[in-house]
Amino acid sequence: MRNIFKLTLIIIATILFEYNFELTYYFIPDISTGELYNDWWELRKVFYSIIFMILTLTIFLSTKGLTKIMTLPLLGFTIDDVIDRTVFNSPTWHWTDYILITTTTFVMVMLIYNYVRPPRRIDKGFY
Repeated sequence: MRNIFKLTLIIIATILFEYNFELTYYFIPDISTGELYNDWWELRKVFYSIIFMILTLTIFLSTKGLTKIMTLPLLGFTIDDVIDRTVFNSPTWHWTDYILITTTTFVMVMLIYNYVRPPRRIDKGFY
């Protein structure tokens, strides 16, 4: 089931990569004015951000151990980029970046703690 989910994400990213030009023209068909031309390029950047986020998510789901810990900041920053571009319409530094950096750091510390801590010893006592 997990492999089907990863394969589906890769197929969605491939379709978005192949058809982002047509999708951009579908949403903004006339780019003759300067303002719409800038919106057209911003929408293409949103599609590329979503593609990069999907591919980073598949890498994060496919790995284990130290590689998973190393891909976590990249995943957090790509999710932040997509949220900034779609929800807040601000690709520059924003107050949500502080929240995301704090959350990503906290999750990374928790993952490192879970992977690095020594296994518990079970004391069975004397027989």
